[in-house]
Amino acid sequence: MSGLLDAASPSISHQKSSQRAEPEWSEGREQEARSVDVVETEGSQQAEEVMPGVLIEAQDTTKRSKMSNPAVNGRFDDTAPYDHPKAMPEALSNGNRLTNGDHELPNGVYSKGDLMGMAQDQSPPINGVEGLLGGQLPPEIEHITFGYLPLSSLIKRLAQETFNGLNEVVNDMSEQTSSQASNYSSSGTRVQVNGANAEDASQRNVQKKLRMLEFAQQRRQQFIKTLVLSQWSRQAEQVGKCIDLKVWLDGQRRVLNDAVAWTGELKRVVEPTKLQNPDIQTALEALSLGRALWLPDLNYLPLRKMTAKELLKAFRRINTLLSVRLNIEETIPFPLRDFSIRSGRATFRVKDEFELDLSIADQDPSSQLFFVDFRFIFSPAASEIPMSQIRDQIELKVNELLRSKGLSGCFDFLHDLVLTHKLSILRQEASALARGHWSDHIRVEAVHRSVVVQYWIQRPGGRNWVEIGVRRGEEKHSNSLQGSRPVPQIALRWFRAGKEVLEPSVDLSLGDLSLAYILEQVIAKHTSSIFAETTRALRAEALYGERVLKLKQNSSVKEPTEASLLIQLTPSKAIKIVQEPVTGRFAVLPASQLNMRMERDLNRLASPATEATSRIANLRCVSVQSEFDEHARCAGWEPVRSLHLDREVMQRFFPDKTLRISFFRKKAWAPGWVLALTTSLMGDATWIVQTIDQNPTTENAGASVKSGPALRAALKIPSKALRALLVDPSFENLANIERVLVGMISQYLNTRHLTMEGIPHKLDPFIAARPDMRTARLCIRFPAPSSGWETGTPPPVSKACRNDMIALDYHGIDPPSSSGIHIAAARIHRGIAGIKSLAASLSSTLAFHPRSGAFAFRLITPVGTTTIPGLLDRLSTVERLFQCLSIIQHRRLVCEIISLTRLSFTYHSNPSMKAVLDLPPGKPMQLSFDSSSPHLRIQDALNIILRAPDGGLMQALLHLDTTLPLLRQLSHIETLHQETGDWIDILPRSAEWFELRYHDPKCRINITLRRRQHGVKWFVQHLAAQKGEAANEDLAAGMKELFKGQSEGWQGLKSGIAASATGIQELLERIDSVCRSARKTATTGVSEEKPPTDPPNPRKRKAEGEVVVLD
Repeated sequence: MSGLLDAASPSISHQKSSQRAEPEWSEGREQEARSVDVVETEGSQQAEEVMPGVLIEAQDTTKRSKMSNPAVNGRFDDTAPYDHPKAMPEALSNGNRLTNGDHELPNGVYSKGDLMGMAQDQSPPINGVEGLLGGQLPPEIEHITFGYLPLSSLIKRLAQETFNGLNEVVNDMSEQTSSQASNYSSSGTRVQVNGANAEDASQRNVQKKLRMLEFAQQRRQQFIKTLVLSQWSRQAEQVGKCIDLKVWLDGQRRVLNDAVAWTGELKRVVEPTKLQNPDIQTALEALSLGRALWLPDLNYLPLRKMTAKELLKAFRRINTLLSVRLNIEETIPFPLRDFSIRSGRATFRVKDEFELDLSIADQDPSSQLFFVDFRFIFSPAASEIPMSQIRDQIELKVNELLRSKGLSGCFDFLHDLVLTHKLSILRQEASALARGHWSDHIRVEAVHRSVVVQYWIQRPGGRNWVEIGVRRGEEKHSNSLQGSRPVPQIALRWFRAGKEVLEPSVDLSLGDLSLAYILEQVIAKHTSSIFAETTRALRAEALYGERVLKLKQNSSVKEPTEASLLIQLTPSKAIKIVQEPVTGRFAVLPASQLNMRMERDLNRLASPATEATSRIANLRCVSVQSEFDEHARCAGWEPVRSLHLDREVMQRFFPDKTLRISFFRKKAWAPGWVLALTTSLMGDATWIVQTIDQNPTTENAGASVKSGPALRAALKIPSKALRALLVDPSFENLANIERVLVGMISQYLNTRHLTMEGIPHKLDPFIAARPDMRTARLCIRFPAPSSGWETGTPPPVSKACRNDMIALDYHGIDPPSSSGIHIAAARIHRGIAGIKSLAASLSSTLAFHPRSGAFAFRLITPVGTTTIPGLLDRLSTVERLFQCLSIIQHRRLVCEIISLTRLSFTYHSNPSMKAVLDLPPGKPMQLSFDSSSPHLRIQDALNIILRAPDGGLMQALLHLDTTLPLLRQLSHIETLHQETGDWIDILPRSAEWFELRYHDPKCRINITLRRRQHGVKWFVQHLAAQKGEAANEDLAAGMKELFKGQSEGWQGLKSGIAASATGIQELLERIDSVCRSARKTATTGVSEEKPPTDPPNPRKRKAEGEVVVLD
C-alpha cells in the first residue's frame, strides 16, 4: 500500500508543479510583453497540441487560439513593435498558428487587417493533418484501462491497515510494564522534581510515546498521499489522456528502436555475402596489355605438356603406389574398407553417406594423402559439390586432417559432416511438411542437431513425438592398431503418450531420406498398436473371445491407411474403425448417426488404446437395442421409457457387467410386467421383470412413474442353444420369446398363488407340453371338498379329481387376445353310463377319453393373472357337467347338446318337449324352456328348486314329471276358454302350488302338491267366495257332488280332492265342466257382473290387494 502511494506521489507532485508553472494568459499589452522563454514554452506546448493522433476539443482550441494570437477580429495590432518576437507576423513561417495546418486561419500575409493571397471562395479551412491524410483523421489512441484500481478500495485498505497497526501498537505498549521510579531520598523524605513527573520521564514511557508518534507520523504521511491521490482523481480524465499518449509514444519509440536494430542486423547478416569491389585498374591492364605491371614476374619455366601415353603411364604408376601404400602402409578404418583405385586416385565409399577421392603427391610412403574430390551418395543431397567456398573449406580441412590424423581423422570429419547434413535435410523436410499438408498437425523443434517432430498435436492426451539425432551407436569398427571404438549413427527415439517405445524398428532409409516416410511408419505402428490393444481387450470378453462375433485387425508397418479394425456388432451389422494419419482422428464406417456419435467419443479420448473398448461396447449395446426395438415395434411390442433403474437395482437383479437395459411390454398385459433386454460384451439376454406397485407406461402415455422403481422379480428367459449369447431380433424369435415369456409369467404366478393358498404342488421340469416352450409341467393336488355336490352352486374344488393330481401345461398364446393358453388334464373315478356316446357329443373345449376316464380342457388367461382361479372354476364346471349327465341319464332322458356350459335334453317325446340346462362358470345353474313347453309358466319356480340347498337337478326333474299332466291340462283349459271368449286366470304360486280362477261364475280352485307316505298327491280345494260376491248355488251343488265322488286316479275328501300325478288331469277336466255347466246363460238371466272382455291385468289385481306368494 505504501509503495503504491509512494509511486503515485511523485507524478502527482509533478503534476501540481506543472500546473503551477503553467502561465496564466490575460488580454492586453501585457501578453505581448512576455519574455522569450515564455514564448518558447508556449511554442513547445503548441507543438504538443498538434501532435498527430491527439484530438483537441473545440473549446480548448478556441481558448488557446485566443491566448496565443494577438489578432482580434482577423486583424493585428499595428502598434506592436516588429522587433518583438511575439509581434512578428506568424503567417510568414510554417509551423505556427497562422501557417499551413492551422484550422482557424488560412495561409498568407496579413496587411492592415486584410488577408493577402486569400482565395475568394469561403470554403471551410482544412486541418494540416487532415490534408495530409486526404481529409481523414488517424485512428484514435487506444485507451489504457488495464491495472486501474478504484480509489475506494485504496481508502478501505488504508483504513483497515491503520486500524490493524493501531491494535498492534497498543498491544505492544501494554506489554511494556512501566517501572516505578523512586522519588524518595535516602532519609525517607519525598524529593520533589522540578518539571515533568518522574514517572512520565521514565525511559519506557518515552519509548512508548516515541512509538506512538512514529506510528501517527507514518499514518499521516499515508493519508496525505491518499489526499493527493483524491485530488488527482478529480482530474483523472485529463491524466488518463496523458497516460494514453505516454503509452502510445513509448510504443512508437519501441517500433523505431526495433526498426533500427533490424536494419543493423540485416547489414551484419548480408556482410559475408557482399562482393568486393572489382579491381578495375588491374583488369584494364590485363585486358589491354595482357599483363599487369605491378605483378612480379618470377621467371618460372612453363610446364611441358604430357602426352597421352605419359599420362597413362603416370596414372598406372600412381595406381600401383596407391595400392601398395593402402594395403601395406596405411591403417584404414573399417568404414573405409570399401575402396577402389583407378585414374590415379583411390575412391573410398561409405554406404548411404559419401564417396571420397584421394591421391598421393610423392612416392614416399610417409607422405600424406591429398584430397581430390568428395561426393554425397544419398538423396536428396547433391551428387557433386560445385567449386565454391564450401568445397575449398572441405578440401583444406580434409588435407589438414590427413596430414595430422590420417584416414581415421578424415573419416570422422566427413562422417560427422554427412550426419549433420542429413539432419539438416530432415529438418528442412519437416518444416516443409509443417507448412504444407501437415499444417497445424505437427510441430517441429530443433534441439542441437536433433530434429524433434511432434505429431497429432490436436489430439487430447499425452504428447507423441519422434526424435531423430546422432547416437553413439553400438556398431564398431576395429583394426590392428586402434582397437574398437563406436561409430556415431543417426537413430530415432519414439515417444508415445509421453513414454518412450523401446526398439521401435523404424526404417530410416538413410540412403533416401524422407521424413514423410518415417512419419508414416511411426503413425502406422502407432495406429496398429492402438488397434492391437483394443483387440486384446475385446478378446477378453465372451462374445469376441468365443468367436460368437467376428473381430479382425489389419496391421501395417509402413502404410497407416491400411491399418483398420473390423468389429461385428450384431449378426447383421459391423463397423470399420480407421485412423486418419495426419490428424490422428478416428473414423467409424459406414457413416450413421450412431457411428458419428461413436467417432466423436473416440476422438475425445486421452488414451484410446485402453478406453476405446468401453465405447465400442456401448455402441454394440445401442445397436442391439436399436435393432431389437425396430423389430419389437413391428411385432406389437411397445418400448417402456419410464422405467429408470439405478445401479444398485441393476446389480441386484441383473449380471454385474450389464451395460444397457431396455424394457418392452404388450398392451394386453396386466400392469407391472415388462420384458427386459440386457446387453453387454458377455452376451445378450431377455428377462421377465415384475415391478412393485408401479404401472409403467409406454412412450405414448402421458404419465410416467418416478425413477428407481422397486422390482419384485427378474427371471431370465432360457435360450435354445447352450452358447446363444446373442438375441436374434427376427419376428420368429420375438414370437418365440413372447411364448416363453407368457409361460414363465403364468408359471410364476400359479406357483406363487398355490404357495400362498397352501395347496400342494410341484414342477416337473422333465415333462413339457411342447419342446419349444421350455416351461415345466405344474402338478397340483387339491384337497377333498367339505360341501355337497347336489346343489346348483359350484364347489371350490372338483369332486371328479378329488385326492388326485391335476396336470397344468402351457400351450402358447392365443393370437386374437394375446392371452396364455393352458391345458388342464385330470381323471374321473366314477363311471358314467353311455360315456362313449357322450364323449362324441362333447364340445371342442373339453376332450374326454372314455376308457381311462381322463379329460382335458383349455384355459385362456390374460397375461399377468394367475390361472388357478379359472382352473378351479372350470373343474367345478366339469364336475357339475358330469353330475348333471349322470342325473339326466338316471332319469332316462335324451341329451342332444352337451358342452361345459349347456345341456339340452328332451323330457317328453310325444309331443316333443325340450329343456335347456345352462351351466355358467362360477354361477348357479339355470333351466329354460321353449315357448311351446307347458313348463314355461313355472320356469322361475323350477330354477328356485334347482338352486335350493335341499333341491338340485334331481328335484327339478322330479317336478318336471309330476307337474307335466297338470300343466298340460291347465294349458288345455286356458285354450278352450280363450276360444269361447271366457277368461280364466291360472296363477302358479310355485312349482307345487297353483290357483285357478273363473270369472263366470266366480270360482277359485286351489291346487297344492303334498307328500304322502307312498308318494306325492295333488290336493284340490274349492275356496269359499269372498266378501261381496254372490254364491252360485249350481256351482256349489256341483262341487259338493264332485268332492264326494271318486274315480281312478283321484278321490274326494271332506275338505277337497286328492289326486295322483296322472289323475289330476281328469279331475281338472271334471272341475272345468262343472264350472261351465254352472255358467249363467241368457235364458236364466243376465249375470250381476259382466265378465271382462280383455285378459286380466296382474298389476290391477295387485293394486286391489291380492298378493302373490311365492315359495
